[in-house]
Amino acid sequence: NIQIKHMSINKVKPEEIEQFISEFRTPENVKVFTEGCCYWFAHILYTRFTMTHRHPEIWYNETIDHFATMIAGRLYDITGEIKEVNGDWVKWDSYLINKPPCAMAIFKDHILKN
Repeated sequence: NIQIKHMSINKVKPEEIEQFISEFRTPENVKVFTEGCCYWFAHILYTRFTMTHRHPEIWYNETIDHFATMIAGRLYDITGEIKEVNGDWVKWDSYLINKPPCAMAIFKDHILKN
């Protein structure tokens, strides 16, 4: 018998998100996920918390060239919650639409790693 624990939408607490992130947070992982592979950690968070939140979103900051995930109104990356969120953060989907040439370059550098 396999039992699946029912997960309630929008019920995960920030502490649970932080706990999940802390399981990845080694010095090596922080280096990897802050120096070129930040999109992939944002994708990990997006995938994990899609099960418990209706609309997690991947966001991008062009100024610091960094990806993070918005979950229940809070922005997270490998370091945990990003406390100082300024107007430089935009939804990645919006960035793709509004700045296609820049987005394609970022896609090649960060996602495809070409």
